[in-house]
Amino acid sequence: MTTVDRATLAERFEDSVGTPAKTFVLEAHAPDHEPFLSSLVGAGGGLYPTRDAYLHILTEGDLEFWVDHLDDRFWSFHTWSSAVEARRYLKDQVERRRDLDWTWLPSGHLSQLWPSTRPRYLRCDFRGEDFLPEHSPARRLRIGILGENTDELIKLIANHREYASAISVDQAAVRAVDPAFGMVEEVVNRTGRFVAKGDSFALHQELIGGVVTRYRRFVEMVEQRLLKWHPLDDGGATLQGAPVTIQLSRPIEDLEVFAGELFSCREPFRLWGIPVISDGVAEVDAVDLHIGQRLRFEIAPTWIRIFLYDGGCGNSIARLVSNLQHRYDASVTLFQEDLAAALHGN
Repeated sequence: MTTVDRATLAERFEDSVGTPAKTFVLEAHAPDHEPFLSSLVGAGGGLYPTRDAYLHILTEGDLEFWVDHLDDRFWSFHTWSSAVEARRYLKDQVERRRDLDWTWLPSGHLSQLWPSTRPRYLRCDFRGEDFLPEHSPARRLRIGILGENTDELIKLIANHREYASAISVDQAAVRAVDPAFGMVEEVVNRTGRFVAKGDSFALHQELIGGVVTRYRRFVEMVEQRLLKWHPLDDGGATLQGAPVTIQLSRPIEDLEVFAGELFSCREPFRLWGIPVISDGVAEVDAVDLHIGQRLRFEIAPTWIRIFLYDGGCGNSIARLVSNLQHRYDASVTLFQEDLAAALHGN
């Protein structure tokens, strides 16, 4: 066991002037953290416990992560190594495992990173080439805005009919200040990467905690709708749960092309299935390659209905919605009012 602990981590953050800290928040399905962490270590790495049972140091070549797994589901991988190399390593882990995934932050969550603080920078990145025909307006759109009231300018552009379905927030930056703790400048992207500079590790963790709390709420509200059969004493059974319905502002012009792309097994959707189209509706019994669980889809031109079964993961819906925002329709919402509010970060 090393002699470092959580206080050492805070000191390193506050002493690392000129070298931003990077924190990647990943969703982990790990009932026992020790074997799980050991399985992340390759031939050129190591795993070292600290004086804190929920903090480990993981190394892989020149990479070093301080892994905070105090939260039993959303783990923080802190590092001062190269952001490019760190993400490449984590991406490889996510893509080859069923028990690890990114936190897929919806656009609305990125616009509300810190209470009573408006973003100083917003980047929108819409990539609709795989889903949209060539004649579609704003098929590919990237905007970066730095300054005051960036969210107001984004709303102004989104009010233009041709751009409304292509304004999806991909990255945001805020300056968080607290009289008791200090200041931290944070840049956050939609897969849960936090890049921070400042004098307060506590504030950095507080900001991460707020984002994760909103995200967890959305994921767990989805999981309350998992379909489950409950056997009765007389031999029958009752069904609990309900589907999740996505509403599209941009109607699907070609269901065959749309479904073929969505269920192609490819990143970032990670869904596989064979669509059957009848009477203007595509039906798909799909598999989520993240956790290997089955989902059922019904897709019409203006809506997508998803049935998650017992054992499913709400992160599947978060991944689907976040990527639809960036690849098909930035204005997607959810039919259920409580889910729609949670999706938008309210």
